[in-house]
Amino acid sequence: MSMNNFYKFLLIIAVFPFIMGQDTNDDIIVSKSDLSEIAQSLINVGDFDNAIAIYQEILDYQINSSGINDIEVARLSEIIGELLVQTYRLNEAEAYFRQSLLVKSQRLFNEQMNIKPSLEFMRDLYENLGDTLKVNFLDQNIELLNQAEMMIDENSWSPFTFGLDLLDTNESENVNDNISFQAMNLMEISSSYINAGLYFDAANSLVNAIALDNSISLDYLSQFIEKHSESSSEILNALMNYSGTEDQVKRQNLLISSIYFYQSEFDLAFQYINDYVEIYFSDLRAYQILGDYYFQTNDFISALFNYRQAQTFEKDNLYSLFNQSKCLYYLERYDEASTIFSKVIKKDPDNFEAFYYRGLANMNSANYKQSINDFTDYILLNPINEEIYYYLGISYYQIEKFNRAKESLERYLKFNNENGEAHYYLGIINENTVEIETAIYHYNQARKYNPKIIETNRRLGLLHYKNKNYSKAMEPLRDYIIFNPDSSNVLATFADILFQEQRYPESIDAYQRLYDADSSQVDYLFNIANAYIKMDEMVNAKETLTKYILLGKVDSEILFTLANIESELGDHSNAILHYQMAINLGKPTVNMLYNLAMSYAQKNDYSKALESFEKALKLDPSDFEITYQIGICYKELQAYQEAIDYFSLFVEQNPDDNLAHYILAEIYFLNSNYKLAEVHFLKSIKMNPDDSISLYYLGMCNQKLSNFISAAKYFKKSIKINPQFAPAHYELALTYNELGKSREVKKEINILRMLDRDLYTSLLEELEKN
Repeated sequence: MSMNNFYKFLLIIAVFPFIMGQDTNDDIIVSKSDLSEIAQSLINVGDFDNAIAIYQEILDYQINSSGINDIEVARLSEIIGELLVQTYRLNEAEAYFRQSLLVKSQRLFNEQMNIKPSLEFMRDLYENLGDTLKVNFLDQNIELLNQAEMMIDENSWSPFTFGLDLLDTNESENVNDNISFQAMNLMEISSSYINAGLYFDAANSLVNAIALDNSISLDYLSQFIEKHSESSSEILNALMNYSGTEDQVKRQNLLISSIYFYQSEFDLAFQYINDYVEIYFSDLRAYQILGDYYFQTNDFISALFNYRQAQTFEKDNLYSLFNQSKCLYYLERYDEASTIFSKVIKKDPDNFEAFYYRGLANMNSANYKQSINDFTDYILLNPINEEIYYYLGISYYQIEKFNRAKESLERYLKFNNENGEAHYYLGIINENTVEIETAIYHYNQARKYNPKIIETNRRLGLLHYKNKNYSKAMEPLRDYIIFNPDSSNVLATFADILFQEQRYPESIDAYQRLYDADSSQVDYLFNIANAYIKMDEMVNAKETLTKYILLGKVDSEILFTLANIESELGDHSNAILHYQMAINLGKPTVNMLYNLAMSYAQKNDYSKALESFEKALKLDPSDFEITYQIGICYKELQAYQEAIDYFSLFVEQNPDDNLAHYILAEIYFLNSNYKLAEVHFLKSIKMNPDDSISLYYLGMCNQKLSNFISAAKYFKKSIKINPQFAPAHYELALTYNELGKSREVKKEINILRMLDRDLYTSLLEELEKN
């Protein structure tokens, strides 16, 4: 292309809108043939984009001058389609080929063969798109054209009769079928001007396209603005300063509002569309923009009103239907929303957003099986959106298909691990399938990422509680109680946890709160009493338990507990009374009989103590502690042989119990069996070498056996350990006296005089006798 032709092209682009706007009687600065020549020159050098722009301008002029059904319109559309294929703009090319076919089909009876090139181009187009079915179909139609002259009734033949009209219904995603061809061509011309930086000319084409009719949908306009988003400020400036006819100037407000809306300048968008709708009150797009404005401000009632207003002008408009159903969804009118979404899906089965929102509507109205179907269809149409697996998982959970719910939610968490609600549901699922550690993990994650799910705290706390992990259960249950202070069941569990963790004052406070809230639940008093027992506050424990009993809670165990408290307080008379009542009310137990016997022993009533111990031993003959206590009772009753028998049984089972050996030795001593007494005292002192009393008694045994030297040795060892033990000094003095050691006797006398005056006097009297 020469430089002269290039400059000529630039001049034409600049002045073309004015030329095409003139009447046919006006002077034509540049002829159509000149423009075609320039376009062909551009094609020759591979500049298809500018060639397309020129042909689009010629096409617009041809439509305005001769009408859209002119054969020249078909020819130009075909040329543009071919050029668009060359630039791989296949979707746009289809619209131009279609227009060419539409025009030519009306002239088919006169020029049957003229349609063949268009069909061949369509065939090449779908071959490029890889649509084998349509390629085969078009091959069949091309063959029909070849045989057209042989057909008898020419009026019965049309390419559309044989199914070519399916192109109009099955490709709505790729071609905006409802947009008039002339409007679409003007939009394409505007795109060319924008790409060339001629924004005022672009604005002129945009306004003309909008002014033609309402076929430029809001979706199409939004896509156009997004496509040229980098130039939106320049386009806006051109529209703001646009000058044309009065109608055109007012029409521009729709475009200005749309651009402002895209730029998120919602108030300005609202201002311009309000001005527009006052004049063009039957333009559904204005009400759709108003609906969009109110929708983004969450005023769903006003948005719904405007979308429905738009629908009055076009009943089946998908944009109006889809957005009003979204409004109904956010207004929680789920059944209505679902019904309209179904209409949208019926008209546009590839609208995955409609499946998404209908799924949400069904989920919120508890139609979980239907929501699962919708979310599954959504995944088939839009598999890259991982968020859908969250809602799919929740729906499966609600119908108790836990494995599928788990699978969906785990897949979702790989996409977004910080969704606390997803972790919460996985916690429940794993808890139900007894995967406890996994459930605990998810509950902890739920607390971390969404503390507002208060139920998580309850579930996690109770799970730890069931596993007896009381310390871990405490914090989540405390957090739950903060938001649910009236939850008595959880507070009762929390009070028990505090008890188990030995935090008794806090446990008492919790149980007291429960009792104050509902005084009919008197069992809380028993728990309070137990806490006081653990704190060794027996007075408070007795007071609380007595109140509990007075409120009608009397049974064997409660009376047994009260008796134990009284025993601890030294009130053995009442303890005995309540032990007896406990035994009479229920089945006697070893512990009841044992504790009753101990209380009798504390009152030195060893006969009754012995009676109760023997009953206890019958219930558990293997309990040698009872054998031990029976031995004590016989010892105190001076029935030494019986005492020896029981203690011998005890030490046989407990040979390393030094105290048992000591008591058995003491009983032998009291029974004047000094040799056996010495044996067991020696065993006791072997296990406890610092026991001064056992050494003292060893001295006594040897003294009784007239082994005075050994006796003196043991008395001295006892005194060495405990020099203040006066009886050892007393017996040592007597032993020295037997050995004739008068000096040592005097020494012990002097010591004893300082330690114990009574023993001192007794010693003098005893020595005087000897």
